[in-house]
Amino acid sequence: AAFPIHTLIPVRLEFADNGTTPVVTTAEYSFVTLDAEADGPKISAIANQVTSPGRPVTVNFSLNDGRPNTGDLKLIGESSNAALLPVGNIVFASQPFGGNTVTLTPLAGVTGTATVSISVVDAAGIKASTNFQLTVLSDNPVTIADFNLLQAIRQALNKPEGTPISLIDLAQLNYLYAGYRNIGNLAGLEAASGLINLDLNGNRNIASHQLLSGLTNLLSLSLGDNALGNLNFLPGLPRLNSLYLWNNQ
Repeated sequence: AAFPIHTLIPVRLEFADNGTTPVVTTAEYSFVTLDAEADGPKISAIANQVTSPGRPVTVNFSLNDGRPNTGDLKLIGESSNAALLPVGNIVFASQPFGGNTVTLTPLAGVTGTATVSISVVDAAGIKASTNFQLTVLSDNPVTIADFNLLQAIRQALNKPEGTPISLIDLAQLNYLYAGYRNIGNLAGLEAASGLINLDLNGNRNIASHQLLSGLTNLLSLSLGDNALGNLNFLPGLPRLNSLYLWNNQ
């Protein structure tokens, strides 16, 4: 929030009484203004993170103190799930050429999610925060039954043939373009919880689209020319804002 600045401004007032000589007086009034240069500290947004038990993940972020001469900034880390990520396992560091990092180390042998809050406070007590989610998954491989879907996922992840695709790999997949690949089975794709854009245009042999209902982060879904029989999966996609359904039955 902007920092209030009080300013005294002299004002000249003239009063006239029935046309007689004006009476002149001077008064001072205090005005509260908001100085655009006196904003509090700011912290950049941090994307959601995925890792495995016991494996640290380091994230870059930036700080900006909008109020000069307020002293050092204080960083505070909080976790909504201490059984997964204790506060002591949130460690900050400054980079030699500017910028900051936070390293999150989940406990070994534990999976789950935690909402992480990073706050910055200046010497005047003004605070700014950013929140993101840490998801901790096992490194177990995922079975993708459909060969053509598997190939599309390998290409998106840049995973060579023969390399296992893990739960973490799929959770970190944000965009998948798998149009016109003769895909018939979507089993395994439900693990791609981080998907925000999915293109399955031109796959008329897909037996069921119901598994898509678990992709709760989807923003855009393309199912043109899919021979869709129903849209029962849509209630499971609360964030969806673009849906393409041309040439369906």
